[in-house]
Amino acid sequence: MGGTGLGLAISSSYVKDLGGFFRLESEIDKGSDFSFNIPVESVDDTASFKLISNKDIKIAILMDTSNKLSANNIARHLTRIGLDKKQIMAVASPSDYKDDITHLIIFQNKTNASVVTDAVANNIKCLIVEESLFSSTKDDFYHSCEIMSQYTSCVNELYAFINIKEAPKVLIVDDDKINVSLIKTLLDGEFCKTSVTGDGEEALNLLINAQKSENGFSLVYLDNQMPSMSGLEVIKKFRQYENEKQIKPIYAVSISGDILKDEEDTKLFDAFATKPFKKEDIREALYKSS
Repeated sequence: MGGTGLGLAISSSYVKDLGGFFRLESEIDKGSDFSFNIPVESVDDTASFKLISNKDIKIAILMDTSNKLSANNIARHLTRIGLDKKQIMAVASPSDYKDDITHLIIFQNKTNASVVTDAVANNIKCLIVEESLFSSTKDDFYHSCEIMSQYTSCVNELYAFINIKEAPKVLIVDDDKINVSLIKTLLDGEFCKTSVTGDGEEALNLLINAQKSENGFSLVYLDNQMPSMSGLEVIKKFRQYENEKQIKPIYAVSISGDILKDEEDTKLFDAFATKPFKKEDIREALYKSS
C-alpha cells in the first residue's frame, strides 16, 4: 500500500525554505533516488579524510540494471575520497573485469560462492552491498568479505575498504569519562580504531602487548593523574621499551594540561593538547602519527 506523498512534499518545502533544491531520479518498476542540495557555510575546513592517491587501485562493481542508482551513489563516494573515475568500472559478469583489479564491490543479487572464492584466491578484497537487511550472514562465504548496507551512508565503509593501509590504532588513556567521550567525538568519522583505558598500569600493558603482537598503537592521548601509575610514568617506561626493542616511537600527546618542569620529561611527548580540547589539535595528532 503506497503513501500519500505528504512526506515528500514536506521535505521539498523544507529544502526550498533553506535555499536549496530537491532532485529526483526514477525508473519505472526499478525505484527512485531522491537527493537535495542546500547552501551551507563551512565552519571547519579540516578534512574528514586524507584523499586516497594510490593509482594502483582498480575497482570493479558487479551489478545489474536494478542496482544502477545505488551503484552511481557508490561511484560518487569513491571519487569523493580521491579515486579517479578511470579506476572504477561497472560490470555485469565476473568475466568482464580484468585480472588487475584490487577491489571488488558485489551487489547481493550478484553474489555467489564462486565469485567470492575466485576473488579471494586472486587476493582481491571483496565488499558485498547488502540489499536485504540482515540477510548477508546466511552463507559461509560471506565471512571472507566486508559487508555494507545500501541503505546507509557508506563513505566511512568505502574508505576503510579501499584504503590499503590498516586503520591506525589510537589509545586514549584518561580516567575522566567526559574527556574520553569528548576525544572520541572529535575523532568520529576519522580513519582509526580507538581503545580506551582509565588506568595507567593497564595502559602500559596495552601498549607493550600490542607491540608484541606486531599490531602496535600509532598514537596515544595520555592524561597524567590516574590510578596505579601516572601518565608520565607510563610514557617514560614505554619510551624505554621502545629504545630496548628499537621500534618506531609512538606519537604521544599529553592531555593533562600540567606544566612539566623537567625538560627531559617534556621531550617524552610529541604534542600537548590543552583543555578545552580543540578539534584541530586532536585530529592533527592523528594525521601526524599515521
